[in-house]
Amino acid sequence: MKIGINASFLRKLDTGIGQVSHGFVKEIIRSHSDENEYFLYLEKDIELKLPKNFHKRIFLPTWKRDDLIRKIWWEKLLLPKKVRGDKCDVFISLYQCPTNFAKNIKHKMLVHDLIPKIFPEYLDNWRKKLYFYLSNRAIRRTDEIFTISEWSKKDIHKYLEIPTEKIKVAHPSVGEEFFEKADDEKDNRVLEKYGVYGRYIFYVGGFDFRKNIPGLLKAYAKLLERYEINDVNLVLGGEDKSRFSPLFTDVRKEIKDLELEENVKLIGFVEQKDMPALYRQCELFVLSSFYEGFGLMALEAMACGAPTAVSKSSSLPEVGGDAVLYFNPHDTEEMARVMGKILRNNKLRLRLAEKGRERAKKFSWKSFVKVFLRNKLGNNMPAPEISIEKAKKDKLFYFVANVVVWRESDRRCLILKRSEREKVHPGKYAMPGGKLEWKDMDLAHPTRMNGDVIDFENAVEDLVARETREEAGIEIEKKLYYINSVAFVRPDGIPVILVKFAAKYKSGNVSPNPHDFSDFAWVNENEIVNYDYIKGIDEEIKETIKIFGK
Repeated sequence: MKIGINASFLRKLDTGIGQVSHGFVKEIIRSHSDENEYFLYLEKDIELKLPKNFHKRIFLPTWKRDDLIRKIWWEKLLLPKKVRGDKCDVFISLYQCPTNFAKNIKHKMLVHDLIPKIFPEYLDNWRKKLYFYLSNRAIRRTDEIFTISEWSKKDIHKYLEIPTEKIKVAHPSVGEEFFEKADDEKDNRVLEKYGVYGRYIFYVGGFDFRKNIPGLLKAYAKLLERYEINDVNLVLGGEDKSRFSPLFTDVRKEIKDLELEENVKLIGFVEQKDMPALYRQCELFVLSSFYEGFGLMALEAMACGAPTAVSKSSSLPEVGGDAVLYFNPHDTEEMARVMGKILRNNKLRLRLAEKGRERAKKFSWKSFVKVFLRNKLGNNMPAPEISIEKAKKDKLFYFVANVVVWRESDRRCLILKRSEREKVHPGKYAMPGGKLEWKDMDLAHPTRMNGDVIDFENAVEDLVARETREEAGIEIEKKLYYINSVAFVRPDGIPVILVKFAAKYKSGNVSPNPHDFSDFAWVNENEIVNYDYIKGIDEEIKETIKIFGK
């Protein structure tokens, strides 16, 4: 299958769309690179090592200036022509744009937000109005719509009147560099580069009015005045574009009016490679926005272990969960109070740092890509022409392992509630588990050679442990105990062997992956009947308790 991807924003890695595009493409390369032929459509060449079945298509219109005229020309006219020429079966737009295709090319589009619908002030010239109009028309015509939060899904349904069942949510993640441990020496070199010294509160992002920078500055002024916290500066990262548009806050004027020149440091544009150090070394990261489609900066801060406070508005509670503190962005008193609470309580800062790291691990590029590829794209399952007969002939089937996790302290087992977005058993309680795939068996690095047979010892144990970690956020003991197995054929004709195991809980707090699960419970054989569970789970829980209760 030929799959085209609009990867244009790989040239702008300092933007949210650029980061999402980079994460998506890297994950496709890592986990799906041998299954299809991929075409990356670009406006500028990129430094990214690509497998042989990846092709770059780099082109520009005769109008070279990087503006909306070029965008419309490239996305609406040139791009579809190139995709048709490459005979792509599927095309993925990694951001909302005017691109559309005839019915012979299946089009999947990621819509990040509809900010101009919520804040019409952003459409302050005819070019923006035209681009937004063409993009909205293309969104309505696309085959499958994806978005980055449940909040954005509601907005798409509300403002574009698109049925919710056509919109799928895929939460993005952040780069691996944000999860790296601090190296104080290297971090301090970054801080020196930007002239940042001592303790500081950090914000990085845009200065447009929806980011509520005046509110943050007023709250910070109250923090200094009322909470006697005078040894913590406020560091603001981002470009001042107020001279170009009234949509952007004149930050320097706001600082001067509040007499905060000695306390607030403007560090300008921050290179992507320097972001983790600034997050890691801050006392507190604050995101005071009135509106976010997702809130990638909050997730970056959490991944770095920065204690984080954010607005309780739009998508931010969806990202922060219980790992951050919240405030009303319209109430500067409350914002100052929350900042003061964190800064004056070292134990709270440490707790938020740890909870933030754990929360951030729940957002993975693997899960993000999985949402895009689960619907007959040819990456999550064998080629469409495979039938039951052919599967028998080729001995082709899926091996799936599920695990009943038993906690010794209260003699209960873990169940996870599947998301309502799931196509199979939506809303029902299930067990952690997953499918053994080719990528789980690195042919170049087997655990041993058994004659001419390549062995991968502990492949099933590693699969179950990884899936439990990714889906539930906990660790289990390595030893597995067999419960039962079943073979069945899926509606798409793929044979499956499902094996159920039992394992002991080892450590960690349950935090279901928000992409796939919405709730959890620890139950015994009597309590399971109070839940809507997949058939057979009650018997498996009884068997597990019998195994470990001896």
